[in-house]
Amino acid sequence: MRAGKTRDRCCVDENGVKRPFHLCCPVCREEMAEAARARLIARSRPPAGCGPEIVPAPARGPVETFTPVVMIPEGERGWRSVELGYRDRAAARAQDAFDRMMHQAM
Repeated sequence: MRAGKTRDRCCVDENGVKRPFHLCCPVCREEMAEAARARLIARSRPPAGCGPEIVPAPARGPVETFTPVVMIPEGERGWRSVELGYRDRAAARAQDAFDRMMHQAM
């Protein structure tokens, strides 16, 4: 009963609008924790171009896609580059600080 009264008093402001951030009651803390978990899983999801074989892994962090390229000899003419991916899909690698700086610069 007391927790309900506390929640009624602290979860909304004087105009009746729900406050965006507070840790006053267990229900609000659980909502915030669930939203944080959803953001973590969404951030760890690999891009669509990589295929379904790569599972979301929060410990891996955000990933960047790239297409592996190999050089193949073409007889006397020289070399040519060929995009090589597993089943014509892009590969994934963990983002580093330089990738984040490049995205921020763009």
